[in-house]
Amino acid sequence: MDVLVTDDRVNGATVVALVGQLDLDTAPLLYATFERLRARSVTRVVVDLGALTYCDSTGLSALALASNHCVEAGGYLRLAVLNPFVLQLVTALGIARTVPIYRTVDAALAGDLDGLVAVSCRQSPWTVPSQPGIPNRRLAVASTGRGAPARPNVAPHARRPVPAPAVSAAGWR
Repeated sequence: MDVLVTDDRVNGATVVALVGQLDLDTAPLLYATFERLRARSVTRVVVDLGALTYCDSTGLSALALASNHCVEAGGYLRLAVLNPFVLQLVTALGIARTVPIYRTVDAALAGDLDGLVAVSCRQSPWTVPSQPGIPNRRLAVASTGRGAPARPNVAPHARRPVPAPAVSAAGWR
């Protein structure tokens, strides 16, 4: 995989273009790139995925951690030009709920709302699989009063929700 980093002088963001496959073998290169950006106090990042041919969970983890760091530092990380496979992956894993996805790099740089990709985040981890004759339904989730939902009572035959791993911006790994 190749990583190309350029600074956009007009919008003040840094564009990170990924070319090739982002997987367990190549993710360390992306981590190192984000570490260098972090050392330069770069907090506004657009990741161009137009030439990315494959991505696994290791690569998505690097993007999620970089996004958390940028947002906590008052900036942003935006994804641009996703192929259908990567778009489906970031949507299914919930990254599309927190990281904006744009059709073009220019739209991402400008923060153009018309350039946002509409993604379906309807699938909830609290959805009970349908049974014959019964459509999918969402479970009612009670609040614990601390901002986090309480774990719902899930029927033994239902799919158990899988908690998301805790992500820290203290380090990229």
